Amino acid sequence: MDTLTDDEETQLLQMMYPSVDAGVLSNVAKITSMTRNDLKKETPTLSNSLSTRTAVEIGSLLYDGFSLAEAAEITIYPLFDDAGGAQSERTFIKQYVQKFVGSTEEENLFNVEDTNDVDISNPF
Repeated sequence: MDTLTDDEETQLLQMMYPSVDAGVLSNVAKITSMTRNDLKKETPTLSNSLSTRTAVEIGSLLYDGFSLAEAAEITIYPLFDDAGGAQSERTFIKQYVQKFVGSTEEENLFNVEDTNDVDISNPF
């Protein structure tokens, strides 16, 4: 069976969850579509893609009042390996999802230490 295009997946999600914002559902479809298209590339960045079933699960979470960022934490990120730090699949997918949810996440993607806590008056 062929996978759905992002337009078809958006229509499916809108049919299943008509009370959820159509723009957010469209973003879910774009995210899942990107993962599928990435796997078709000669040198894919990701090792797996998101299924329509995952998109429906995200839609269900959105229907239940979760934000897209929260739904991604629950359903998308655990599917991708975080080995490799800033070059990991999880970092790549987080950066892509962030395009659709904004920079509301407080987690630093690159785990850089905050240098504001360093006391420079006493170097020893």
